[in-house]
Amino acid sequence: MGCTVSARRASNKYRSPVLMPRHKRNMSFLLMLCIISICSHFAAPRSVSAGTAGVFSGRKQSSPDTASFPREYGEVIYRYNEKSPNHIYIIGTSHRDSLTLKNGYNTVRAQVEAYKIGEWLIRNKGLELLLPEGFFSVGNKNPEKENAVKVSYAGGAENKAQTDTGILEKRLGDNTVYVNAEMLLKENYLIKLRQVEDRKLYDAVGHDIFGLEKCGNDTSGCFFLRSELEYLQERRTAAMLQAIPDKVDYEFLQGNIQRRDALFTIGMSHLYEIIKYLRENKITIYSPLFNTAGKEDYIAELNLLKKNYGITIILPKALADDDDVLKRTRLNKIIEESRKQSTLVSSAALPHSGEAVLVKH
Repeated sequence: MGCTVSARRASNKYRSPVLMPRHKRNMSFLLMLCIISICSHFAAPRSVSAGTAGVFSGRKQSSPDTASFPREYGEVIYRYNEKSPNHIYIIGTSHRDSLTLKNGYNTVRAQVEAYKIGEWLIRNKGLELLLPEGFFSVGNKNPEKENAVKVSYAGGAENKAQTDTGILEKRLGDNTVYVNAEMLLKENYLIKLRQVEDRKLYDAVGHDIFGLEKCGNDTSGCFFLRSELEYLQERRTAAMLQAIPDKVDYEFLQGNIQRRDALFTIGMSHLYEIIKYLRENKITIYSPLFNTAGKEDYIAELNLLKKNYGITIILPKALADDDDVLKRTRLNKIIEESRKQSTLVSSAALPHSGEAVLVKH
């Protein structure tokens, strides 16, 4: 409104040709047009940034593609520095039991949805690099390898029918063969796969997990071992995060990927710490109770932030809708905040009663 009034005042001030020479009238007319143009630009209603609206924000399109995002498969629960040209998409998922390697009650569905989210990111955002938690490899003798899809920056993945959900459920649900969403993404799409785990921390965590299984009635021993395990898990999470920028930079500088983007998959139990580090802009991990040698406090800047990476964290729908799992992983408050923020942004994007809306013909 202020701009509109100013424009009128400008036109009224300079409208009398009798009081001014022609060259000044022409300059005044041009000035009036500039003022009206600028005011029209700022007066036009604008959409609220989708950076907080629960949708993906990529750089392949000028704005997030909310229409094609498969919301039936997942939900964005946290974003950081989303305007950055460098981006890491983190999918929190559910893995098989670390001891029995068997699927849990929601593992297969969460894995299927993690695959579908990853597939969408590859096809629509042109992601070319996959960074999975853990250690595994995809064998060279793969009957489906010849049908793998090439990923390109210009058009995402080349045209190919998306993987059938029934086939995914069958393969991921087979407890006799170890396979996960990341392995199937690598199998079906020609993306690079690089490890980000720290081998020593990975092995130390495995050692303590097996140790807890053998504790029996030794409650005090279990208590201290559990404290050590929590410390090692946090150090392991931090080590993976710290390794990501160098892995991405190396692949980019080698010409293996066309942008500094990557997909990082990790168990959802690690997401609370990741979000905590992002909110605090640093990593702070305290030593376990009755500290032993080599287990000191760890405080460091986040390499992802130092190198200006944006982060989008996504949960498969099977996990995002499971209240018990959210409480156990301490994500319930975080997802509540995300949903409230999305609702507020969606409401703010709608015109209020009596508010004028500019319609362009």
